[in-house]
Amino acid sequence: DDDNDGVSNTDDICPGTPANTVVDFAGCALFTLPGNNFAVQVTSETCRSSNNGSISIAASANHNYVATLTGTSSQNNSFTTTTAFNNLQAGNYQLCFTLPEAPAYQQCFDIVITEPQDLAVLARVMAPQYQVELDLYGGETYTIKVNNTVYTTSQSTITLNLNPGENNIEVKADSDCQGIYRERIMLDDNAVVYPNPINGEMVYVSIPATQQKVFIEIYSLLGSRVLVKEFAPQDNAFAINTNELASGVYVMKIVSGSYSFNTKIVKE
Repeated sequence: DDDNDGVSNTDDICPGTPANTVVDFAGCALFTLPGNNFAVQVTSETCRSSNNGSISIAASANHNYVATLTGTSSQNNSFTTTTAFNNLQAGNYQLCFTLPEAPAYQQCFDIVITEPQDLAVLARVMAPQYQVELDLYGGETYTIKVNNTVYTTSQSTITLNLNPGENNIEVKADSDCQGIYRERIMLDDNAVVYPNPINGEMVYVSIPATQQKVFIEIYSLLGSRVLVKEFAPQDNAFAINTNELASGVYVMKIVSGSYSFNTKIVKE
């Protein structure tokens, strides 16, 4: 083995190979390319069954290549520096590169083209807190519209505030073709007044959650205001002392921002 290529002189048909050259069993230099010679970019389907996936290829070294794609569909492309396979459906593929000038050379890649999942939403309504918790599936980014407020999140779970009465929810994922989730949620906007009839001094009022001041007024049946209280919005339950009220029937008015509720109460 005079050229120290690992092949004995009797079998070496390419004597005098330069040092450190990779050779075949006959002692001849093998054709090689850097491992990063091929840059492969994969684009998956934008919608389910849209069949618009693609594979883009760029080669650093300029040669006469053949790119062979096998899988859901099979294609061959001849190129020197760039080429592409288009209109591909989701699935598993193998992409191999060969060179007619070097029949022993081959480099292969395993490729997966995906399709987006359908949007799925699980809604859990927490009526006492006037909130809804949404579990989101199928996307990376979600756009959520609750009434006239728009939220964007990449989280898989989000808790949102609701209004008393009717609430309309719409959820979209990355693409409209994944589906659009819509739901209408009705929450009772009635205040709860207890005890009623009032058999002691205290009456309690529970209203939907609010971020504004709460005003509670009590009127006689003749229209005279006999009591008024103002509360900060730190809670949604309020206590009112009625020891100054005579026995009888009254109208209680509860106001907080745009929320308004009237009810009759009886003081025993």
